[in-house]
Amino acid sequence: MQGLRERLTVLERELGRLQRQNLQLRWLLLGVLLLSWLPYLLATQERTVTFHTVRAQRIEIVSPEGITVMALSTVPLRGGDALGFFDKNDKCVASFGSFLNGGSLGIYNKDGKLVVDFSSNPDGGSLRIGNKDGELVATLFSKPDGVSLSILNKNKELVATLFSNADGGYLGIYNKDKKLVVLLGADLLTGGGGLRIYNKDEKEVITLGVIPDMEPSRKLGAVGSGIIFIGDRDGNRVAAIGADRLGGAITLFNPLGGVTFHAP
Repeated sequence: MQGLRERLTVLERELGRLQRQNLQLRWLLLGVLLLSWLPYLLATQERTVTFHTVRAQRIEIVSPEGITVMALSTVPLRGGDALGFFDKNDKCVASFGSFLNGGSLGIYNKDGKLVVDFSSNPDGGSLRIGNKDGELVATLFSKPDGVSLSILNKNKELVATLFSNADGGYLGIYNKDKKLVVLLGADLLTGGGGLRIYNKDEKEVITLGVIPDMEPSRKLGAVGSGIIFIGDRDGNRVAAIGADRLGGAITLFNPLGGVTFHAP
C-alpha cells in the first residue's frame, strides 16, 4: 500500500510538470504567431517610427496595388551626387543636392534631360536653362555689381547678353563668330543712353548717343543733344551729325581726326 501511494505521488508530480511544459509551449507558439503577423498588423495602421540613422540606396513609394509611383535615389548633378525623384517610368524628374558653392535644384523633362537648374554661386544665385536635349541655352546669374543674362545658340555659342553694373544696364549682341556687333546701354560720361554698332572685325562704325557736358559743347549749346558718329571700316570716326543751339550740324573728319568740313 505504501509503495502504491508513492507511485501515485510521483505520477501526480510528473503530470503537473507536463502540464506546465504544455502551457509554456502554448505561450511560446502564440508569441511566434504574433511576431509573424506583426508586419501585416502594423501595415494597416497609422504609426510613428523613429530612427537615428537610415542608410539606403533607393526608396520606392508604391500604390495600394503595389505599383511604384515614385522613387528616391541618387543622381549625378554638377559634378556631385544629388537626391533624385523618379516617376513611375523610373525617369528622374527632379533633384536636390549640394556642391562646392551651396545647394542645387534640378528639373528634368519626361526624357530625363536636365532642363532647369537652380543653384547658388559665390555672388548669389544662378539659373541655367536647357533645351529638350538638356543642352545649355540660357543662363541667369548674379555678380558683384549686378546681374547677367546670357543666351546661347544650338552650338552653345554666346549670341546675346543682358547685364547690369553700377553705371546702368546693357545689351550686347554677338555674331556667329562670337564677336560683339551691337551694344546698347547707359553712357557713363553723359548719363544718357547709347548705341554702338560694330563690323565683323569688332570695329565701331556707328555710334548714337548724347553730347557730353564738355567745354566745346557748352559754347555751342549742344550739351544733352543727340549725335551720330559714323566710322570707316577701321573704326576711325569720319562723320558726325548732331545738334546745337542753332539747329542741326554736319562735320566731316579725316582718318586722323582733323575736321575737313562743317556745316552750317
